[in-house]
Amino acid sequence: MPGRPLLELAGGSALSVQMAWLACTATLLGTAVSGCQGPILTKPVSTPPPVVIPPPVSGSADGAPREAGDPQAVASAVALLPTQSPAGPAPRADFSGRMLIASTRTSLRPRSDLAIDYRLAWLTRDGFKSIPLPRDDRGVVDATTGPASEEVVAIVGDSLLRIASGRVVDILPPLGPLSLRHPDSYLQVTWAGEDKLLVRQTAPAGLFYVSINGQHRQPISKAGLEPAVSPDGKRVALGYAEGKSFYSIYVGDTGFTHLSKLTGDSILEASAAWSPDGTQIAYAAQVRGTTAPLWEVRTAFPDGSHERTLVPARRDFSYSTLRWSPDGSQLAVTRYDEASRERQIAIVAVPGGEEIVVSGADANDRVLGWVP
Repeated sequence: MPGRPLLELAGGSALSVQMAWLACTATLLGTAVSGCQGPILTKPVSTPPPVVIPPPVSGSADGAPREAGDPQAVASAVALLPTQSPAGPAPRADFSGRMLIASTRTSLRPRSDLAIDYRLAWLTRDGFKSIPLPRDDRGVVDATTGPASEEVVAIVGDSLLRIASGRVVDILPPLGPLSLRHPDSYLQVTWAGEDKLLVRQTAPAGLFYVSINGQHRQPISKAGLEPAVSPDGKRVALGYAEGKSFYSIYVGDTGFTHLSKLTGDSILEASAAWSPDGTQIAYAAQVRGTTAPLWEVRTAFPDGSHERTLVPARRDFSYSTLRWSPDGSQLAVTRYDEASRERQIAIVAVPGGEEIVVSGADANDRVLGWVP
């Protein structure tokens, strides 16, 4: 899809070309792009009861979560999260706090846009700081920052990892390497409260809540893209099709029993992000009536009012993984340049201002979180 790569819509800009191909040939990712539409429930369905699953451990007599990798390597990786000295060039624009990013800067192929070449890192106004993790040679698909700024949950290859309190543990059992015979994969993860995550997996698992210790799992009766939970934990925004041929942003309760379309626009929308105070939702929208797909970044109140354009559309640019600054004064966006095949992070002042790139042009970066 010109202006909006299929791998962005299929997996939040983190799937490899192989996964995007699997999505179209096997109809596995539940997207409604170019005929690759998965099962979408348009009638109310009762939410299945919670399922208690065994903890993701093996060989542990006390049932404690198993550390994901060599203990010494794990301790070193975690120690790097809040304290590693800056490395790499400083961004070209000033901003406060730390951005959690996926980057190919430390990859053997820094210009690659495949998930397997992305690694986790912090980006600050002082520079770039890599976060080495066990098994990250399998690539970083997605990640989210927790209630504590040093706590991170990441999808690394086929694993869902929690990085906190000096340990890296598997939240759920690894799914196994991706292949034609085994196409199951974790796609997206976001925090949904103090001790709960909202995860998107390939069909038929789809969306589900899981406790941070991995022992309680709650399936969701609807399918959607890039779910985002409000700061108060009471509402959710996501890309949802409701039987149409395109996804729009819908808002509803966290039980997904009542979803309503954010605005009256009949256009393709994606990448919903709640402001820190819960009063606004930022999202990417395809401009209507253009001969080639053009994308812009908009904001609206959760009731759909006060819709406006924050980042105007430009030819050959699309946007994904939007993240608000902790004080709500800026928005970080991942933008993809079709001409140069580059994925970079830019920030823009809210309610409106110049779009300033904070990534270097020698690698690809995606913004995943922003903490103080």
